Order: sequence, then C-alpha cells, then structure tokens
Amino acid sequence: MIKLGIDAPPASRTAQVVALLESDIEIQTLWYMANRTSRRAAVNDHGPVHVRTAMHHGDSLLRLLIEAGVQPNCITDHAMTEDDARVVVLLGLATHDVGMSIH
Repeated sequence: MIKLGIDAPPASRTAQVVALLESDIEIQTLWYMANRTSRRAAVNDHGPVHVRTAMHHGDSLLRLLIEAGVQPNCITDHAMTEDDARVVVLLGLATHDVGMSIH
C-alpha cells in the first residue's frame, strides 16, 4: 500500500480522505492497473507514484493560489471551506487516471 504523505490536521476532512485512499485496496489496485496499462502502451508512469506526485503538486498549487487571494469556486459558489477545496483537488487528482485501469 502506498503512503501519500499529504500533511493535514488530524481532525480535518483532508486527513480522513488521505487515510481512506492510503488504506483502500480498490483504489490502490486501480492505480496499480493504470500503471500496468501505461507500461503496455509504452507511456510514462500513471500509477501510484504518479498519483502521489500529482497530489503533492496540486496541493501546493492550491495553497499558493489561496495565499495569493484566488478562491476556488467550491468556496465562493458552494460555501465550502478551504479544507473541502483540498479534498476536491486531492480526490480529482487521485482518480484522474483510473480509467486507464480498464484497458
């Protein structure tokens, strides 16, 4: 099982989602299978390491945008919190390549 290494306050939704992703065998298998497909297609990594890297970059970009005063629309339009915005970004990145597992 891959550890994502995303830092979050223990009681936050982000921490709950990260713990779920780190312990869920189904999502971990989807990441593994996406990587198998990318190897057969002779393209770069699309597995767990790619997901972890993308999640870290996305989390950093979100933090930089918020610090610069840019508010995600889930905050401005849907009354969500910054923690919710992190969850949205991280889940989007966690699942962005799982369709490759089907091939």
